[in-house]
Amino acid sequence: FNGKHAMHLVRLMRMCREILTGQGVIVKRPDREELLAIRNGAWAYDDLMEWAERQDAELDELVEKSSLRKSPDRQFLSGLCGCWVENFLGLKGAR
Repeated sequence: FNGKHAMHLVRLMRMCREILTGQGVIVKRPDREELLAIRNGAWAYDDLMEWAERQDAELDELVEKSSLRKSPDRQFLSGLCGCWVENFLGLKGAR
C-alpha cells in the first residue's frame, strides 16, 4: 500500500478529532515523527485499516456531540469574500 496515503489518512483523521474537540487546526504537527514513520512503512496495512475503522466510528460520535454548525453561514462568507476582493486586490467599488 502507499505509505504517503496512509500518513495523510492518519494526519487528517487526527486533525478532524482536534477540530471536533475544540483544539482548532494544528498545522505544526506534534506527531510529525510518527507520521513520517507511517509514511515509511511503520504501520502494517491491516493495523492501519483497523485503526481507521475505530477512528471513523469515534469521529461519527464526536460529530453528533459537536457544537459546530452543520452548514456554513453562506451570507457571511459571501460578504467576507467581497471584502477580500475589495481590500486585498484593490478593487473597491468593483462589485
